[in-house]
Amino acid sequence: MTTLAQQGQVPLLSWTVNAATTQRKGYWQHLAQQINQVPGPVLLRPLLSAPTAISYRRAWKQMVKAFREEKVSNVVWVWTPEAGDSLLQKFPGVAYVNWLANPLLARDGAPDYARLRTQLTQNLAMHQVPVLLLAPAANGSPTMVASRLNAKYPEIKAVVFPSVLSSLPTASATRTLIIPQWFGARLMSMRL
Repeated sequence: MTTLAQQGQVPLLSWTVNAATTQRKGYWQHLAQQINQVPGPVLLRPLLSAPTAISYRRAWKQMVKAFREEKVSNVVWVWTPEAGDSLLQKFPGVAYVNWLANPLLARDGAPDYARLRTQLTQNLAMHQVPVLLLAPAANGSPTMVASRLNAKYPEIKAVVFPSVLSSLPTASATRTLIIPQWFGARLMSMRL
């Protein structure tokens, strides 16, 4: 990740974390210390697994607090709602989330964005969190696709497209993040 940061790229890390892992002594502190060594921002998108909404929110807040206790300042917290959480009961709160990420099309246990958007409009707290859309591969220019998506969904502040760079080994997946001009024009690749 350090190499990516030195190249001006922002890593987006997504991984599944089960409830037992979150209870392991020092798990979050160890990860926080590693992330703190990366020069530059790191988008963290943990996909927590917990039996209830209350335990989910508690686990998320413990995770964020562990990073804060380690004085990690380069983390950007990215939360993705689950399809089964129709009332967004697992939302940890605006104090613990920097971005909301969701796929444009339903996948990986998350609802499609059009369905989620209806739920978001009913939750005032969600209006304070910018939306990062995980889009399928772009047909044409990613910047043009991002602009079309923004015209349809003006609350979207960034779009991530999958891509594979020819200079990377075939097993290395990357994602192209488009933060369109209406939000401070930047294009970066993120290796996952």
